[in-house]
Amino acid sequence: MRAWKAGDPGTRRKLRILLAGVFLLACAASPRLWCQAPDAGQSPDTADVDEAAPASSLEGFAGLVVRRIDFEGVNADRVQALRGRLAVKAGEPLTSTVLTRSLRTVYGSGLFETVDAQAQREGDGVALTFAGTARTFVGVVSVYGARGATINTQLQRASRLQAGTRFTPPMIDQAVERMKQVLADNGYHEPVIAHTLTPHPQDQLVDIAFQVTSGPQARVGDVQVSGDPGMSAAAFRRYARLHAG
Repeated sequence: MRAWKAGDPGTRRKLRILLAGVFLLACAASPRLWCQAPDAGQSPDTADVDEAAPASSLEGFAGLVVRRIDFEGVNADRVQALRGRLAVKAGEPLTSTVLTRSLRTVYGSGLFETVDAQAQREGDGVALTFAGTARTFVGVVSVYGARGATINTQLQRASRLQAGTRFTPPMIDQAVERMKQVLADNGYHEPVIAHTLTPHPQDQLVDIAFQVTSGPQARVGDVQVSGDPGMSAAAFRRYARLHAG
């Protein structure tokens, strides 16, 4: 076998099903919709694809008729739409060109974080398998526990975790920092924010729940004015809205 690499209860369940459906339709309509190339300067067509896939790497396989094409690492229903888009076709000869183009298509679908094309003899032909690691997307994002009627909603927006976008672990730390800033703006300077990840591998989604303990709220104490503000200290406090307590 040889390989060629292409890059290294209730409402919540309904939303996950909806998101999964959106991903499937997106792949069928535009396989690059979810693609995010690792390097900003690369396009989905060229990112992480081994341009060489040289003829020498096809020694023993080049020219053989492709008997079977399989996928590993992603749910079969999610890659079904890719089959008709591949340059390599069952019943046709395998060449370096069609293999490279097919790798670009598979990686460009955005369903895989990394993907290899593996080949092995099957009778008088060759069997191909596109195998890799499934990409994970943001599912349901929820925030609980913060003080205030609308603060949890504000924190959810501040996280910038949008359902359906690609998920990476560093996004959690970034979201927590943004949420802490919102809490600080509301007088909570010592919050504790914990999170729980609930993966749904069949749908390539992960739900993210944040549990917030706001901590003590800072309050205005004594307000003193130095210099000549042109008004009394009481008037200054009134206009500045700095009232003790």
